[in-house]
Amino acid sequence: MAVVCQNVTAFLLVQVVLLVLEVHARIAEESHHFHHLVSYLICTFHNNHFLLEKRGALIVRRLCVLLGAEKVYREFSTILESEVDLDFASVMVQALNLILLTSTELGELRSLLKKSLVDSCGKDLFQSLYASWRHSPMATISLCLLAQAYSHASCVIQSLGEEDINVKFLVQLDKLIRLLETPVFAYLRLQVTCSDNPFLQIYLYVCQAHYPWHDRLDQSLFNVVRL
Repeated sequence: MAVVCQNVTAFLLVQVVLLVLEVHARIAEESHHFHHLVSYLICTFHNNHFLLEKRGALIVRRLCVLLGAEKVYREFSTILESEVDLDFASVMVQALNLILLTSTELGELRSLLKKSLVDSCGKDLFQSLYASWRHSPMATISLCLLAQAYSHASCVIQSLGEEDINVKFLVQLDKLIRLLETPVFAYLRLQVTCSDNPFLQIYLYVCQAHYPWHDRLDQSLFNVVRL
Protein backbone atom coordinates (compact mmCIF):
# COMPACT_ATOMS: atom_id res chain seq x y z
CA MET A 1 0.00 0.00 0.00
CA ALA A 2 2.83 2.36 0.89
CA VAL A 3 4.49 1.70 -2.47
CA VAL A 4 1.25 2.46 -4.31
CA CYS A 5 0.87 5.73 -2.41
CA GLN A 6 4.45 6.69 -3.26
CA ASN A 7 3.87 5.96 -6.95
CA VAL A 8 0.67 8.00 -7.00
CA THR A 9 2.39 10.88 -5.24
CA ALA A 10 5.29 10.78 -7.70
CA PHE A 11 2.87 10.73 -10.65
CA LEU A 12 0.91 13.69 -9.30
CA LEU A 13 4.12 15.59 -8.66
CA VAL A 14 5.20 15.09 -12.26
CA GLN A 15 1.83 16.31 -13.51
CA VAL A 16 2.07 19.42 -11.34
CA VAL A 17 5.58 20.13 -12.63
CA LEU A 18 4.39 19.81 -16.24
CA LEU A 19 1.38 22.06 -15.67
CA VAL A 20 3.48 24.73 -13.98
CA LEU A 21 6.03 24.51 -16.77
CA GLU A 22 3.32 24.90 -19.40
CA VAL A 23 2.05 28.06 -17.72
CA HIS A 24 5.56 29.50 -17.59
CA ALA A 25 6.14 28.52 -21.21
CA ARG A 26 3.09 30.48 -22.31
CA ILE A 27 4.38 33.53 -20.48
CA ALA A 28 7.86 32.94 -21.93
CA GLU A 29 6.63 33.29 -25.51
CA GLU A 30 7.85 36.88 -25.15
CA SER A 31 11.63 37.03 -25.52
CA HIS A 32 12.52 38.75 -22.24
CA HIS A 33 10.30 36.39 -20.25
CA PHE A 34 11.89 33.46 -22.07
CA HIS A 35 15.38 34.50 -20.98
CA HIS A 36 14.19 34.87 -17.39
CA LEU A 37 12.58 31.42 -17.46
CA VAL A 38 15.73 29.65 -18.67
CA SER A 39 17.88 31.64 -16.23
CA TYR A 40 15.53 30.67 -13.41
CA LEU A 41 15.71 26.98 -14.37
CA ILE A 42 19.51 27.07 -14.44
CA CYS A 43 19.58 28.77 -11.05
CA THR A 44 17.14 26.20 -9.67
CA PHE A 45 19.20 23.30 -11.00
CA HIS A 46 22.31 24.92 -9.55
CA ASN A 47 20.74 25.02 -6.10
CA ASN A 48 19.10 21.61 -6.37
CA HIS A 49 21.23 18.99 -8.09
CA PHE A 50 18.75 16.30 -7.07
CA LEU A 51 16.07 18.03 -9.15
CA LEU A 52 18.44 18.17 -12.12
CA GLU A 53 19.22 14.48 -11.79
CA LYS A 54 15.65 13.26 -11.24
CA ARG A 55 13.49 15.73 -13.16
CA GLY A 56 15.92 17.69 -15.32
CA ALA A 57 15.41 15.63 -18.47
CA LEU A 58 11.63 15.78 -18.12
CA ILE A 59 11.67 19.56 -17.67
CA VAL A 60 14.06 20.27 -20.54
CA ARG A 61 12.30 17.91 -22.95
CA ARG A 62 8.90 19.41 -22.17
CA LEU A 63 10.25 22.92 -22.55
CA CYS A 64 11.64 21.96 -25.96
CA VAL A 65 8.21 20.71 -27.03
CA LEU A 66 6.47 23.86 -25.82
CA LEU A 67 8.93 26.49 -27.03
CA GLY A 68 11.10 24.79 -29.66
CA ALA A 69 14.20 22.69 -29.10
CA GLU A 70 16.62 24.91 -30.99
CA LYS A 71 15.46 28.06 -29.23
CA VAL A 72 15.68 26.40 -25.82
CA TYR A 73 19.12 24.89 -26.38
CA ARG A 74 20.57 28.09 -27.79
CA GLU A 75 19.38 29.99 -24.72
CA PHE A 76 20.74 27.40 -22.31
CA SER A 77 24.09 27.55 -24.08
CA THR A 78 24.22 31.35 -24.11
CA ILE A 79 23.62 31.56 -20.37
CA LEU A 80 25.89 28.66 -19.42
CA GLU A 81 28.75 30.05 -21.48
CA SER A 82 29.37 32.67 -18.79
CA GLU A 83 28.59 30.44 -15.78
CA VAL A 84 31.21 31.08 -13.09
CA ASP A 85 30.69 27.79 -11.25
CA LEU A 86 32.61 25.60 -13.67
CA ASP A 87 31.79 22.34 -11.89
CA PHE A 88 28.07 23.03 -12.15
CA ALA A 89 28.44 24.24 -15.74
CA SER A 90 30.09 20.93 -16.62
CA VAL A 91 27.33 18.91 -14.93
CA MET A 92 24.59 20.97 -16.57
CA VAL A 93 26.14 20.70 -20.02
CA GLN A 94 26.57 16.95 -19.61
CA ALA A 95 22.87 16.67 -18.71
CA LEU A 96 21.83 18.75 -21.73
CA ASN A 97 24.14 16.75 -23.96
CA LEU A 98 22.66 13.43 -22.84
CA ILE A 99 19.15 14.75 -23.48
CA LEU A 100 20.24 15.96 -26.91
CA LEU A 101 21.62 12.54 -27.83
CA THR A 102 18.80 10.38 -26.49
CA SER A 103 15.46 12.23 -26.56
CA THR A 104 13.00 11.73 -29.40
CA GLU A 105 11.81 15.32 -28.93
CA LEU A 106 15.22 16.55 -30.10
CA GLY A 107 15.44 14.44 -33.25
CA GLU A 108 15.18 17.45 -35.57
CA LEU A 109 17.90 19.24 -33.64
CA ARG A 110 20.21 16.25 -34.06
CA SER A 111 19.44 16.15 -37.78
CA LEU A 112 20.34 19.82 -38.12
CA LEU A 113 23.62 19.33 -36.27
CA LYS A 114 24.54 16.43 -38.54
CA LYS A 115 24.49 18.93 -41.43
CA SER A 116 26.93 21.30 -39.74
CA LEU A 117 29.65 20.80 -42.34
CA VAL A 118 27.39 21.53 -45.31
CA ASP A 119 24.55 23.69 -43.97
CA SER A 120 24.95 27.23 -42.61
CA CYS A 121 22.08 26.82 -40.13
CA GLY A 122 23.59 23.62 -38.78
CA LYS A 123 27.00 25.26 -38.52
CA ASP A 124 25.56 28.23 -36.65
CA LEU A 125 23.77 25.92 -34.21
CA PHE A 126 26.94 23.89 -33.67
CA GLN A 127 28.92 27.04 -32.88
CA SER A 128 26.20 28.26 -30.53
CA LEU A 129 26.19 25.04 -28.51
CA TYR A 130 29.96 24.64 -28.64
CA ALA A 131 30.36 27.91 -26.71
CA SER A 132 29.10 26.24 -23.52
CA TRP A 133 29.68 22.57 -24.35
CA ARG A 134 33.37 23.41 -23.87
CA HIS A 135 32.73 23.22 -20.13
CA SER A 136 32.77 19.43 -20.53
CA PRO A 137 35.40 17.67 -22.69
CA MET A 138 33.19 14.63 -23.21
CA ALA A 139 30.17 16.75 -24.15
CA THR A 140 32.39 18.60 -26.63
CA ILE A 141 33.55 15.33 -28.16
CA SER A 142 29.97 14.05 -28.37
CA LEU A 143 28.83 17.24 -30.08
CA CYS A 144 31.68 16.98 -32.59
CA LEU A 145 30.80 13.37 -33.37
CA LEU A 146 27.15 14.29 -33.84
CA ALA A 147 28.15 17.11 -36.19
CA GLN A 148 30.63 14.79 -37.95
CA ALA A 149 33.45 17.18 -37.06
CA TYR A 150 35.81 14.25 -36.54
CA SER A 151 39.01 16.21 -36.98
CA HIS A 152 38.10 18.52 -34.12
CA ALA A 153 36.97 15.60 -31.94
CA SER A 154 40.40 14.10 -32.47
CA CYS A 155 42.11 17.38 -31.57
CA VAL A 156 40.07 17.72 -28.38
CA ILE A 157 41.00 14.23 -27.21
CA GLN A 158 44.67 14.64 -28.04
CA SER A 159 44.75 17.94 -26.14
CA LEU A 160 43.58 16.34 -22.90
CA GLY A 161 46.16 16.27 -20.14
CA GLU A 162 46.54 13.78 -17.31
CA GLU A 163 44.57 16.07 -14.99
CA ASP A 164 41.60 15.84 -17.37
CA ILE A 165 41.48 12.03 -17.30
CA ASN A 166 39.73 11.55 -13.97
CA VAL A 167 36.94 9.33 -12.71
CA LYS A 168 34.21 11.71 -13.88
CA PHE A 169 35.71 11.84 -17.35
CA LEU A 170 35.94 8.05 -17.57
CA VAL A 171 32.32 7.67 -16.47
CA GLN A 172 31.27 10.07 -19.23
CA LEU A 173 33.46 8.21 -21.70
CA ASP A 174 31.77 4.95 -20.74
CA LYS A 175 28.37 6.53 -21.42
CA LEU A 176 29.57 7.77 -24.80
CA ILE A 177 30.88 4.34 -25.78
CA ARG A 178 27.46 2.90 -24.93
CA LEU A 179 25.74 5.62 -26.98
CA LEU A 180 27.92 4.83 -29.99
CA GLU A 181 26.07 1.52 -30.17
CA THR A 182 22.63 3.19 -30.37
CA PRO A 183 20.66 4.21 -33.50
CA VAL A 184 21.64 7.87 -32.97
CA PHE A 185 25.17 7.07 -34.14
CA ALA A 186 24.26 4.51 -36.80
CA TYR A 187 25.70 6.82 -39.47
CA LEU A 188 29.01 6.92 -37.60
CA ARG A 189 29.22 3.12 -37.48
CA LEU A 190 28.57 3.04 -41.21
CA GLN A 191 31.33 5.59 -41.82
CA VAL A 192 33.78 3.57 -39.74
CA THR A 193 33.25 0.57 -41.99
CA CYS A 194 32.98 2.40 -45.31
CA SER A 195 35.23 5.41 -44.94
CA ASP A 196 38.98 5.86 -44.67
CA ASN A 197 38.49 9.10 -42.73
CA PRO A 198 41.75 9.21 -40.72
CA PHE A 199 40.40 11.51 -38.03
CA LEU A 200 37.60 9.11 -37.15
CA GLN A 201 40.07 6.26 -36.86
CA ILE A 202 42.33 8.44 -34.69
CA TYR A 203 39.38 9.24 -32.43
CA LEU A 204 38.62 5.56 -31.86
CA TYR A 205 42.29 4.80 -31.27
CA VAL A 206 42.75 7.61 -28.73
CA CYS A 207 39.57 6.55 -26.92
CA GLN A 208 41.08 3.11 -26.51
CA ALA A 209 44.33 4.57 -25.24
CA HIS A 210 42.51 6.53 -22.52
CA TYR A 211 40.00 3.83 -21.62
CA PRO A 212 41.01 1.71 -18.58
CA TRP A 213 38.65 -1.20 -19.18
CA HIS A 214 40.26 -2.46 -22.39
CA ASP A 215 38.29 -5.68 -22.67
CA ARG A 216 34.97 -3.86 -22.55
CA LEU A 217 36.18 -1.18 -24.95
CA ASP A 218 37.43 -3.75 -27.45
CA GLN A 219 33.98 -5.32 -27.46
CA SER A 220 32.32 -1.88 -27.69
CA LEU A 221 34.45 -0.86 -30.65
CA PHE A 222 33.65 -4.17 -32.30
CA ASN A 223 29.96 -3.40 -31.86
CA VAL A 224 30.46 0.14 -33.18
CA VAL A 225 32.02 -1.02 -36.43
CA ARG A 226 29.65 -3.95 -36.87
CA LEU A 227 26.64 -3.22 -39.08
